[in-house]
Amino acid sequence: MSFPPAASRSMLRAGGVLRSQVRALNSSSSARQASPAPLPSDEGSSQQSSRSWTPALASGVEAAYDEALKYIYANQAQLRDEVKNLRGRLEGLAKGSEEEASRLKERILSVEIASEVNDPAVRAEFDSGKADLTRPVHLHLHQLWWHRRILPRLLERVKLQYVVPDVIESLTPRVDLRLSFGSGTGYTDHSSDGGEVGTGVWVPARDSLQAPHVTAVPFHSEERLYTAILIDADVPNEESGRLESWCHWLVRDVPLSSGRTTFDPRAGHTAIPYVAPHPCNGGPPRRTALVLIDQTGAQGSASESASVQREAFSIPQYLASRGLNATDVVAAQFWRTKWTEEDAEAISSVWAQRGIAEPRYGREPRRNMFRDPETGRLPSRYFRSLPTDAAALSASE
Repeated sequence: MSFPPAASRSMLRAGGVLRSQVRALNSSSSARQASPAPLPSDEGSSQQSSRSWTPALASGVEAAYDEALKYIYANQAQLRDEVKNLRGRLEGLAKGSEEEASRLKERILSVEIASEVNDPAVRAEFDSGKADLTRPVHLHLHQLWWHRRILPRLLERVKLQYVVPDVIESLTPRVDLRLSFGSGTGYTDHSSDGGEVGTGVWVPARDSLQAPHVTAVPFHSEERLYTAILIDADVPNEESGRLESWCHWLVRDVPLSSGRTTFDPRAGHTAIPYVAPHPCNGGPPRRTALVLIDQTGAQGSASESASVQREAFSIPQYLASRGLNATDVVAAQFWRTKWTEEDAEAISSVWAQRGIAEPRYGREPRRNMFRDPETGRLPSRYFRSLPTDAAALSASE
């Protein structure tokens, strides 16, 4: 369907009214500008009726607005008819036409999303926090939001903080990975109130004593197996005098899909149990990175990872041992932590749990070549050194 030229300007004005209405539905919550609709539970959620949306203007108030709605719904009906025809072609395919069937399924999914993505009711439903990521259109909208609002900062910070290449060789994120400690307004550049962890922010060591709650939105409906590795990139090695990596946590064989977004270690195999980050007194700040790996092309069994060592852990070497490569790293998140007086007790408890004496680092004191090594006294600049013991003092008299 096309508009007459005379109506084009009115239709654009009506489109602005539609967008204003969707924004108005979200004005009650400023947090919606920073975070998407809540992720669904693993049980899924029922689809909401798209007709629960109420137009901003009653019918007959603004002709251009009414015409815009008519155009949207007419286009929607046209696309739904196309979906019906494509499904008919799919059902009529002869057996053995897997390539053509796959192409038709992709086309059906694409047209289904196109038929709903411009519906103001669907947009309002997604923005108001009632998203159901098992619906292709909501998953598509979530992916658009993630690409626009989250991905640029993530890529910027993993580069600025050298997570790439210190931890992983390269990163092309394909999964929306989030982690949190407890509940609260979140860990940001300016606050640490518990809850979701922003990329590269500071998290007190006392808040990370328990494993983080991890959620991941892979943009596919079928279940696939994933591996999560939590790694510290800044552990001092006293023998080499360099920093090396140390593995805090490794869980594999965890199924994820758009309808199953909670990373549950109980559903997989824990190769390395969780140990909380524990920076050293006087040591460097730590970058703790969570890396998500798609296991689709992995080789070997779960029992083979039992020999994985925490010390000097290398993700590229681990990928190679599993028959994977850098392109199988589909997501990463990281936070920073450091030793503070407030976290000293929590950090000491982790060292005690490991059964290792807590190290303390610092600069070596500067040596003064003129100071007496026995007494620690400096010689007088103008007089000879005086005897310090009473016998020598009486003899000199």
